Amino acid sequence: MISQEKVANYYQHLTPSYFSYASGSYGWHYGVWDSGVKSFSESLLQSNKRLVDGLDLNTNTQILDVGSGIGGFAVWVAKNFGCSVTGITLCESHIILSETLAALNQVLPQCKFQMMDMNEMSFEDNRFDLIINQETFCYAIDKKNFLSEVHRVLKPGGYWRSADFAVQELPLTPKENRKLKIVLDGFHIPS
Repeated sequence: MISQEKVANYYQHLTPSYFSYASGSYGWHYGVWDSGVKSFSESLLQSNKRLVDGLDLNTNTQILDVGSGIGGFAVWVAKNFGCSVTGITLCESHIILSETLAALNQVLPQCKFQMMDMNEMSFEDNRFDLIINQETFCYAIDKKNFLSEVHRVLKPGGYWRSADFAVQELPLTPKENRKLKIVLDGFHIPS
């Protein structure tokens, strides 16, 4: 098994890439290219919107952002809906960057960031109204246990929303297999 320290170092090393990739959205995930989306930055923000679509979010809403990166989603949802957001990450430097981003956007009082392994959450029962996994559920070591923990820390009637990537059902072409291998070889957590 990969150690938490190796994962944290991996993300620490990639931090500069967050800024160049994110195009000002502070997200590091796939974008959603819905009708009307015209730029990569908009596609990243559209992914955030999809995760909260149809939910009644307000200043009383407590959100957990699992694998919060540099705080892009947490700051976005706090700024747009007034929610309180807790972001968890394994990368200590991302906490500082997240807090800085929240302060710059004047939502630091609503945003808390902390070091915590998503596979060993230490929150009290019935804590959150919404739990978000934006391309992070795939990193749960024991998915059944993780979902059990999600259920435990969600308030009754709460929601879990996840956006993740997957391999298509159809067989991959040789070219697609080569591209997939390049991506998987770069991961520190096995596919």
